[in-house]
Amino acid sequence: MNKIELNESEQSLIYNILGYLNFSSGSFDAQFATAWNNLYELLSAKGCTTLWSDSLSVLRSELLRLEKLDRAFSDSTQAKSALSVVEKALTEYLGFHEDTLFSLEDSYLFNSLFMARVCRVVVANNPVNASEATIRRIIEQLSDFLGYRPIPILEGGEKHEPNLHEWIAPLPLYYEGVGCAFGNYKNIIEITIDILYNTDADILRDASFIPQNLKELSVDPRAYDFDHPANRRLNYSFGTWDDRCIDKDGYYRRFIVHRTTLDAIMSRVWNEKDSNLRKEYEYEAASVLAGTILMASGICGGHVQTHDSTVTLRTLAPTVAAYRDLFYERLIQRAPASLKPRLEEEARQLFQPFAGVRQYLNRYLAQKRADQLQRFSLARTYARMGYFEASKRQTDVIETTASRLLSQIDCFITRAHLYADDGKIDEGAACLPQIESLLRRGLACGAFPDPWFILGFDAQFNLFPSVEDGVHDHRLDGLIDLLNDVFDLYSRLQKEAAAQGNSELRLELSDKMSGLSDWCDQFGSTE
Repeated sequence: MNKIELNESEQSLIYNILGYLNFSSGSFDAQFATAWNNLYELLSAKGCTTLWSDSLSVLRSELLRLEKLDRAFSDSTQAKSALSVVEKALTEYLGFHEDTLFSLEDSYLFNSLFMARVCRVVVANNPVNASEATIRRIIEQLSDFLGYRPIPILEGGEKHEPNLHEWIAPLPLYYEGVGCAFGNYKNIIEITIDILYNTDADILRDASFIPQNLKELSVDPRAYDFDHPANRRLNYSFGTWDDRCIDKDGYYRRFIVHRTTLDAIMSRVWNEKDSNLRKEYEYEAASVLAGTILMASGICGGHVQTHDSTVTLRTLAPTVAAYRDLFYERLIQRAPASLKPRLEEEARQLFQPFAGVRQYLNRYLAQKRADQLQRFSLARTYARMGYFEASKRQTDVIETTASRLLSQIDCFITRAHLYADDGKIDEGAACLPQIESLLRRGLACGAFPDPWFILGFDAQFNLFPSVEDGVHDHRLDGLIDLLNDVFDLYSRLQKEAAAQGNSELRLELSDKMSGLSDWCDQFGSTE
């Protein structure tokens, strides 16, 4: 990065960030988060592209200058350590979630408000002389969102908690008292928040949404898996309240939207070349984003006691549909004067308000789902036929972790069988550790189903607390079939080793197969 010249007001901005890093204990500070927002905007205006790393470089440079000129920074040990730990924690974070976030750029993941949050967590964990354990603790504290994920409880009351890699750090788009994060989403989010605050009270009540309770709006950066049974949960693709972010009165304070849905809404804006029409599309996108947030809120509820045991998805659906239609009908009447005539004409032609952007969203998600399932099926077919490069070309397009890992496992299984066909059993056996590694990685990050669901939920996936809202988790069938393929490969390689008189390899494979079998048996997959 070239040296960046800063004027007096810009240096004051950097001073505020460094002051927090050097003297704070890690409490939330709206001015500090705002300063990070302004720093990103400043660096972007000066032509910087890798904003997160460029900002750390600027902060280090300014800290060196302040050490010589300002007595307050004569001892800047904490700030220096914090900047070093922040950079290391971000690098380790990418490695920790490599399987989940492999398709995303650093510049997307590390937005301005996320950087403010990382700094806050780092400072709270005493960055001076930070150890590897400290870095790991910081990553775990950042990764505080799980999403909708039932927890199996076995007969003895034993709970099987999610793996650490299943948690993720959502990217903040809006903080109460701070505003919206700098970046591509900023204009849309600002309009969305304004629409939510001006929505009629009866609609907000039906949606169980209180705008004043929205302390944070964030996006889940993980790719949305349309083959996951949670996709059958009503409006789940639109987002959810974070049920682990609750105030003392039992209200949820952080709402999470899914990246796939947000980008689907935004793509209509990004793809429009006409600047005037693009401005209109921004309002429409924000309107639909607000509508989807209200629809999702009505399903999960904005309070821990919103839904009692008598509520089911079937009884909720008509209520959600009713206030959704009412929301869009009223919103079109409050649309900007320059936009209202076109929206009204569009509603008359397509028989629903905001029909253009709503139907665009539905088409986008349907096409995304079809593309994912088609490419995944094609990738596995290529893998089983031995066309490994063709399989990889398909998985490179798919963002979902499960599709990528399953296709890679199929490639290794087929490759091992081809080695066995040629009598190269040592090379075939070398594929087995890689297969098991991919299998355990998929289970660890939540890409594959939790095997404890077999015993804990009788292979069901609960979409809602009510008993009737459970569906069979078809992914468990696929997992069992995959394990059968692995055991078949073990058996074949053992027979080939015996035929070649390689007793050492046969015994080694037998021991490893027994170990994998013992691991599988604990889940009751043969019941």
